[in-house]
Amino acid sequence: MRTKNFWSPTTLDYYTCLNKISPNYDFANFKRDDNNVLVLKKASEISGEVDQALVKYETSKQGGFVPGSKATKRMTNQNYSQTAKKTLAIRAAMGSENLDISFAVSETEIDLGDVILEKYEAENISSQSKPCFVYYHGGDFYGGSALNAKNFCKKLAADCRGIVFAVDYRLTPEVTATQLLADCQKAVTYVNQHADELKINRERIYVSGDSAGGNIAAVMSYLDAAHDVNLIKGQVLIYPMVDNREKAHQLELGEMPDDQKKLVRDMDAGNIDAIDILKDIYADSDNQMTDKTISPAAMSENEFAKMPRTMVIAAEFDCLNDQGYQYACSVAKHRNDTTYLYYGGMMHAFIDKVGIVPQSQDVIREMSLWAER
Repeated sequence: MRTKNFWSPTTLDYYTCLNKISPNYDFANFKRDDNNVLVLKKASEISGEVDQALVKYETSKQGGFVPGSKATKRMTNQNYSQTAKKTLAIRAAMGSENLDISFAVSETEIDLGDVILEKYEAENISSQSKPCFVYYHGGDFYGGSALNAKNFCKKLAADCRGIVFAVDYRLTPEVTATQLLADCQKAVTYVNQHADELKINRERIYVSGDSAGGNIAAVMSYLDAAHDVNLIKGQVLIYPMVDNREKAHQLELGEMPDDQKKLVRDMDAGNIDAIDILKDIYADSDNQMTDKTISPAAMSENEFAKMPRTMVIAAEFDCLNDQGYQYACSVAKHRNDTTYLYYGGMMHAFIDKVGIVPQSQDVIREMSLWAER
């Protein structure tokens, strides 16, 4: 059927597919590989091809769908370089529509000045010890917004029976890495300062994010350990952009239908081309592309040893797969609880399509169970 201006499945088809993806949720489904990573691969319906729900949605949508970043709109600097102007055009075309499938979740906006937190909390929960996720949206650091992740975060709050803070940080080119990361640290600081009054369990404070947001979450974990704060107890990195020292490479797509190849290549091109853009507008005197604050995969063995419990989530057709898995391997050298969850048939950015692509909801279920372990 169609919902608004894009395709979405029937309710029956959606939940039939969701139940096929994970007929049960058992930690025993994860199997330890030769690199000490606990791996679970969820197969697609047609091997070697993009999932049909994803294909139908991508070919039906009309342009991008990203509510603008409120924090970024406050910026008044208009002295943009040609590269900066290019990113603004890319920003306008980013994003995906999605659906609200949550129930009984309250919403509160918390304005911290340079950064805004969108707080989602499961209602009617009597627990005095709630889990908390601090969530950073993706968009190559210059696009996306916390509001585009709203429905994902609302459902995550409902399923984990806790609180999710979606962070509306200022984007580049309006700011560079130093300011953007400072914004993101303010969210972690806020949770630290208000955990007791919000009835947050300090042993269950996690960071998460997708793509560039996965990068930010990993950097927050690095800084938390480097400064000996040790507030962050776990991180869930969703197809994270954790190594920006060099460009990723296009995938070999075999005998996949040509229309699907184009979908994958167009999606991956944004992440591959972003490296040159970020060198110009995101990196600054204190944060270079090879630094751990932009490429957390560059951490030393001693630094990886201090990382919290980690789950990395991957899509089969995503040029960032290798760096996400290598990051998981680096953590797994020092921890026996590192997990890697791989979705067959998916492309980069599939979690943006919650309520449309069932695998997005499956990620939420897996994150919620991970948070309980």
